[in-house]
Amino acid sequence: MKLSDEKKLDLLFKYSLSMRDSLPKDIHNKFNTYKIFTYFVNLCKANRFPQVLSDDDFDELKTPIEYRGAREIDHHANLLCDYDYHYGYGIYGSGTYITDDLFRARKYAYNNATNVMVFKFIGKVLDKKHIRTYEKFLFNLIDEKPQDVIIEDVEDKRKLEIIANYYHHIKSNKDKEFFKYVIILKDYSIIPLFLGYDAIDNNCLIILNREKIVISQSEFDRITSASKNYKGGIIDFETKSAGEFLME
Repeated sequence: MKLSDEKKLDLLFKYSLSMRDSLPKDIHNKFNTYKIFTYFVNLCKANRFPQVLSDDDFDELKTPIEYRGAREIDHHANLLCDYDYHYGYGIYGSGTYITDDLFRARKYAYNNATNVMVFKFIGKVLDKKHIRTYEKFLFNLIDEKPQDVIIEDVEDKRKLEIIANYYHHIKSNKDKEFFKYVIILKDYSIIPLFLGYDAIDNNCLIILNREKIVISQSEFDRITSASKNYKGGIIDFETKSAGEFLME
């Protein structure tokens, strides 16, 4: 069953409220922000596996090469192969941080070139300028101020108005403040994901929808064959512990 935008927003906020109510001392904790983002990625079905193309088809794909560096190659294999993957988070928003700068990627791989994943990205990106514009547009609606922001994308505007309308129907002032904090302010990735974007460009490119990652068969084989838990692209539950959490 396909969820409406209104229902997705309602489920997201109710989930966030349940975390606030069960962990009142930790509502500002970064890990809880990560859990809210993870919940919403799954709700939006932005958790499908990356695409693996033959080397020839990958080379013919007219989009730039991207890089991702990690401390361990299993972190890449986890992203490529596991339904229970590390969704990623950081100060610029939640998601998978990537770069078109090989030297920067090697830094995150601790200068181990074998721990740099090479791939392409084919998704829809919301840039930093629009993130700030949309945020201002929303707050004008929420605070019922004269609107001095123009949103050119009709569908984006419609969905932003859904967010503002939902806010105005919240009865408790405490819950309204929490809604603004969690949905608009805390994580730059929530609103773009709600709008249907696959990534944000917020000082760096951050992937929200991993299905838009495209990797060559040879690179997929290189990463999985070198991994501990995902040889051949298959999860080895004997080597992957139940509580394993792959931090970047």
